Amino acid sequence: MPLVFTRAEVDHARTLPFPARALCACFCAKEAVFKAIAGPYNFTDCELFLSADDTAELRLSPALTAEHGVGSATVEILDVEEADGAVMAVVVLFGPPIAR
Repeated sequence: MPLVFTRAEVDHARTLPFPARALCACFCAKEAVFKAIAGPYNFTDCELFLSADDTAELRLSPALTAEHGVGSATVEILDVEEADGAVMAVVVLFGPPIAR
């Protein structure tokens, strides 16, 4: 787990009603970032903190944002209705502002 989740993510997930679901959402978000940047990165440089009402905060490390030119990021966590307890993460990464 330490290669994928930070201690803060694990501790936070344990405070929620369904810790395994929260960690699943974290992994989904990390995988979505992997796909968006089209390359490997240290998964602990991306943290997701899910709340009980499924709002989420995505935190990317300064090193990750600098290396891949990410200016900001958003995340939305969705339930997959066909699969009991499954979740999906939709992550959008935005590049740095364009100088005019």
